[in-house]
Amino acid sequence: MGHHVSKDKKRSPNNLTTPKGKKSAKKPGGLLSSSKGAGQPKGATQTSKTESSKKKMPFLRFQSSQAKKRYQDQMFEAENNPEPNIDVSNCELDEIPDDLYSACNYLQKEALLLNNNWLSGIDKPDRLNDFRTLRVLDLHHNEIKNLPENIHQLENLQVLNLENNKLSKLPSSIGKLRHLQTLNIKSNRLHSFPEEICNLKSLRTLDISGNKIVRLPKQFYKVRTLETLILDPEQMHYPPSDECCKGTEAIMIFICSDNQIEYLPPSNFLLDVLDIPTSPSKVSQSLAKHLRDEESLQDSDKMDKELEVISHKKDEERRKLLLELEKIENGVNRLIEDMMAENKRVKQVEQWIDELEEERMKDDDWCSVQYEEYQKLRKQEILENMQNLLNDINAQEALRLQNLGQKDETMKLALHSEEVASYQQVEDVLLNKEIGHTIVTDLYIQQEKAQRDAFEVLQLQKDARIQRITEQITMIEEELYNLTLVELEKRQMKATLEASLLEEKRHSLINMLETIDGRTRK
Repeated sequence: MGHHVSKDKKRSPNNLTTPKGKKSAKKPGGLLSSSKGAGQPKGATQTSKTESSKKKMPFLRFQSSQAKKRYQDQMFEAENNPEPNIDVSNCELDEIPDDLYSACNYLQKEALLLNNNWLSGIDKPDRLNDFRTLRVLDLHHNEIKNLPENIHQLENLQVLNLENNKLSKLPSSIGKLRHLQTLNIKSNRLHSFPEEICNLKSLRTLDISGNKIVRLPKQFYKVRTLETLILDPEQMHYPPSDECCKGTEAIMIFICSDNQIEYLPPSNFLLDVLDIPTSPSKVSQSLAKHLRDEESLQDSDKMDKELEVISHKKDEERRKLLLELEKIENGVNRLIEDMMAENKRVKQVEQWIDELEEERMKDDDWCSVQYEEYQKLRKQEILENMQNLLNDINAQEALRLQNLGQKDETMKLALHSEEVASYQQVEDVLLNKEIGHTIVTDLYIQQEKAQRDAFEVLQLQKDARIQRITEQITMIEEELYNLTLVELEKRQMKATLEASLLEEKRHSLINMLETIDGRTRK
């Protein structure tokens, strides 16, 4: 059996976080939008802030339509699927629905996955008895602050995953889960080790890392079946950190030695763990049979021999079961590790999204402030330019009026002296205008004629091109017609040839029949 103790913090890529000062080039899930540019209304920024605050504040969260549809699909699949599990993870549930209690009860489900939701606890402890058939209960990545005192009603529970919640203590009744084999309370708010865990006589895997636990109780030696203990060795005071770094077996040996108790490997206690009353194993049946045989034996020598045989068989079966158990446990551990890694990746992506969303909101606020300042400066500049323009217009209008006055005076002075000459000039101007009009008319007529000639040339070229295309189409149609005739002739020749072949085969078959008939008659 492999013993595992986490050293420091797991250095996997899932624990990496993006610094707040840097922006990620990738936008996961398409949830990030670009910063608001100049000219975007302020209402968009306010809406994004409201939506972001709803995501972060639990009392404003509402189940999305996608999550609701997923829940309905999973419930439908659970009712129509013979598999003994119900997976309603990632359904944004803030409480356990009534129909889920009922489904687990009448469908006799053995595994319930409620991870990655918004649960703050089990709000209906009086219905906890509906979960009595559960062997696996997964509640990791929720917001659970406490568990009900009647948690012991889950009498068949073997795996309980409470990782990444807000538990500050565990109920004392958890020590009554006599079949519990795996307990994961990683990443909660526990300051001390829950001593009730020492009463779990079947516990094989325990994860208490990610809390503020610095001591294990001296009574921890009572958990004789423990094979894997995961904790933070660097913060442990009892047992010392150097002992915690050596693994689960070293920790248990240290505690047993401190209590002056002999340490025995957990393999010596596994048979009792595996024998659940609701499903007795073959080993327990075999032992019962041997016990009945022993009662019927009267000869002490024969009884000793039988006991040796039984012991030998028991050891063989125990070894086989241990091997099978080790394989199953390794598979379960790998599955749990994969699930934990996946949950860490999901949590990391959500953390990246939140950080990038905060940065986007800051950028939006900065852009809106810059846009407002830009608008103010622009308005001020426009007003100044308009004022300068009005001043220039007024100055030009004054100069125009002054020039008009001077022009009127000059006209009056020159009018009298040039009155006679003006008549002659007017006649010359009219004559020049008439000559110019004649020249322009001639030019227009020449241009119109040139355009008409060019149009006729283009029309002739177009007609010639259309004629060539028509002739080519006609030639192609004739070729196609000839090809069709050739194809029909080939088909006719082929049909004739096939008919002749069939006729020859028919004659040959008739001859063979006649020959066979003649031989039969002879």
